[in-house]
Amino acid sequence: MPSLTHATPLQRESGNARRAETGRGGAGRRAGAARGARGARGAAGHGGGGGPGHSHGGHEHGAPGGGAQAVEAFLDGLKWNADGLLVAVAQDARSGAVLMQAFADRAAVRATLESGKATFWSRSRGELWCKGDTSGHFILVSGIFVDCDRDCIIYQGRPLGPACHTGAPTCFFERVELEPAAAGGPAVRSFAPEAPETALAALEGTIAERAEASAAGGAAGGEKPSWTERLLADDALLCSKVREEAGELCATLEDEEDSGRVASEMADLLYHAMVLLRRRGVSLADVDDVLRARFGVSGVEEKAARAATR
Repeated sequence: MPSLTHATPLQRESGNARRAETGRGGAGRRAGAARGARGARGAAGHGGGGGPGHSHGGHEHGAPGGGAQAVEAFLDGLKWNADGLLVAVAQDARSGAVLMQAFADRAAVRATLESGKATFWSRSRGELWCKGDTSGHFILVSGIFVDCDRDCIIYQGRPLGPACHTGAPTCFFERVELEPAAAGGPAVRSFAPEAPETALAALEGTIAERAEASAAGGAAGGEKPSWTERLLADDALLCSKVREEAGELCATLEDEEDSGRVASEMADLLYHAMVLLRRRGVSLADVDDVLRARFGVSGVEEKAARAATR
């Protein structure tokens, strides 16, 4: 049984893979250690409630040390309902998307900590359920977060395929909007399928659609190609726009422009940079992985380590 102060199997796997790919050596090891420490804080949880080792001052809620004793102390500190269950939510660590919601008992949370795979309690079947055992679509957990009442947890990790049994990436793919109240009362509009996404994830999807349209022959019906398609078709234009937008963002600092202008220029730079990422076949998830690997590592040391391997 792994210690609560150690990296989960996913963290060890991804850390080893990144070190093998980049050869960053000491900086990579320090990043792995930092991720392990953060995983311990995530597993211990944040918020109110009692439980062994609980401390508001240091924001640590798990028992000190590792091994079976620390795991059991952590489980003791959770607030189980009358059926011995709590709500368990799975979240994509890279996109932030909410993948699914189920329930977990003590054995399910323990199994998740031991295996690094999201495990739940099936109320309909009355048994432990490791997501992916049948489909192969496991959720590899890199951190566990606990809410303030300690009766709900989040399994944060990387899904290996669709999370929903329908084949959708997330079980939450129907959006409902409340329209302003009219004479007959408020109306509800439902949109499906539509997954909850961050603005950047939605933008990445739109850029991908434009790229696919461009690869299929461009705009249909004699329409002019979109700006995204034009950028994807002209590397020189794309690079010039990235440089131009970066310069305009810097100008907002030099000219002491207002926050609205700064946000606008940053939005322009993000868009053009994301088109460049698409042109090179790099996703936001790939960038997220690199950023997470650098958490806890000095920027000066990280740059020096990269320079040493060139």
